[in-house]
Parts: sequence; C-alpha cells; structure tokens
Amino acid sequence: MKVSIIIPVYNASKYLIRCLDSVSAQTNQELECILVDDCGKDNSVVMAKEYMESYNGPISFRLLHHEHNSGAAAARNTGIRAATGEYLFFLDSDDSLVDNCIETLLSLYEKHPDIDLAQGNALSEDGHISPYGFPHDMPEYTNDKEELYRIQLSETTTAPWNRLVKKEFVLKHNLFFPEGYFTEDMYWCYFMAKHVRAAAFCNSGLYVYYINEGSMMTSPANHIRWYNSRVWTSWRYLEDMEQNGSNKYQRQYLAINLLSCPAELKALKSLQLWFHFWKNVCSIALKYRSHTTIYRFLFILCLMPPICFIAAKKNFRWRIQQMIISKV
Repeated sequence: MKVSIIIPVYNASKYLIRCLDSVSAQTNQELECILVDDCGKDNSVVMAKEYMESYNGPISFRLLHHEHNSGAAAARNTGIRAATGEYLFFLDSDDSLVDNCIETLLSLYEKHPDIDLAQGNALSEDGHISPYGFPHDMPEYTNDKEELYRIQLSETTTAPWNRLVKKEFVLKHNLFFPEGYFTEDMYWCYFMAKHVRAAAFCNSGLYVYYINEGSMMTSPANHIRWYNSRVWTSWRYLEDMEQNGSNKYQRQYLAINLLSCPAELKALKSLQLWFHFWKNVCSIALKYRSHTTIYRFLFILCLMPPICFIAAKKNFRWRIQQMIISKV
C-alpha cells in the first residue's frame, strides 16, 4: 500500500462514519486505513467493525486495539509502528477528507521528489477556507530553510493532520508523539520543522476540519493538563535550543507557548499554580540571562505579576505577540 491513513478512535460515534466515508471516496485508493481503538465508552468500535465488514473495495481497513485509554499521541504512535505504507497521513476521527486529498498530495511528491512534507489547505464545514487553514497562498515548493521554519511554525496550524510524510522520514528522525501531554501536536510540529529540507503545499482545501463542542480543545475541565503540558513542552524546546542553537521562529514558537500559560491559570484560579509558573519563568530567565535582549526581558516581565494577569486576556496577548514576541 502506498499511503497509511492513521485514525485514532475515541468516543467518535457521532462522526466516524462521515470520516470513513471520506477515506473510501478517495480518488487514489492505494491505501490502508489504520483505526486505533483508544478504549472509548461509546459504540465507535462496533461501528468501525460493521463498516469494515460491509466495505467492498481495494482499501485495506485495519482495526488495532489499546488495552486502556492512552490518548491521541499513543494512538498515532501505534499507527506509525503498524503502518505498511510508504507514506503516512494523520486524520482525526471527527474530520474528513476532500475526495482528491491523497491523490493531490502524492502528485506533489511526484513533481518535487526531494520534499519531506506535502501539505494541503483546510476547509471549514461550510466549504470555505478554515481559520485553521493557510492565512495566505503558500508557495507550491520551497527548500529555503528560513521560509520552511516561518511557514511551519508561524503560518500554518501546528497539527499533524493534513500532512503527508514518508514513514522512513518519521522513523529516521524519531518523530513520535510524546504521550500524556495535550501539547503533543505542537511538540511534533516543532521537531518536524527541524528536519524538513523541502516541502510542497496545495492552496486548495483538501481536509475538512470540524470544531465540536466538548472536544479536548474546548472543554474547560482540561486547563490543568494544558498548563502542565505547556510548561513541559517549553522546557523541551529550551533543551533543544541550548544543544542545537535556535532561530527567531523557534524562539517565537516557545514564547507563544509560554504566553498561553496565564490564560490556563486564570481559568484555574490557583495561587499555588501561579507560583509554580513564576518559578519556572524565573528559572528560564536566570538560565538564559547571558542571551537576554531588551525584547526578551520585556517578554519575561509580561509573564510575571502584575502584567501576567493582564496577559491572560486574549486581546492583550495579541498585542504582546505583535509588539514583543515578533522581536525575540
């Protein structure tokens, strides 16, 4: 099989058939579709089995099972290890594909054999370009490293879906997802950007992204895990930058991640966690004080009291990004 589509399945009964129908409708059917059961509480797995039994076509559907709920990162890692395709494509179970998605992305590899990544634009369910799609037209091809960093870390949504990558490339650079953290997508995209030497983009919408109430992104019950994940991820970025150097897009990526912490803390209303955050900010400032610039100093001030309480507000965060983070 040429392409392995990996779909984590967890409480997806409302959307799963729509997702699988979009896979079955692909114009290129040299596919295997790996469904990873992450032990949800609804009948998603029963629906997947019934779909596979009734399907009569060339696509190879496979259903793998976790012993207990382990999260989307673990499900994707399971899919990567089990994949037999030359290419990998991650699809969320509540989203769907445009019919020519895989065909179009494969054609970019055929046209530009040196690329490590092919990515399409994203649509909203109304058929228009999604806010999570490209903010402007992307070049069809680039091998300019600065441009690749800019596109991947500041101009496209940092999520693994809607990207076609070679399995060999993922294994070579150990691009597995960190398990147990909500920031696994951002982490994966950060390290993906480090290794991509050339990429191609399709400005047409190939992936339909749905926003569902009660999802991990919109549930207020998960602020604590978002906060802990952001702190953990920030230290991993810093460790990498210390060992391998950094560019402005990596530093901005780190800064935006840290700037999101006050919003999570505001929702949690825990003074203990605020002190934990300030301790981490002070540790970062002291550890990298020899690299301090005026804008980096101003950014650290934005993360400390009293400014951090204002930084928790969305409109103010945007101003910090435009006036300070863009210059770190």
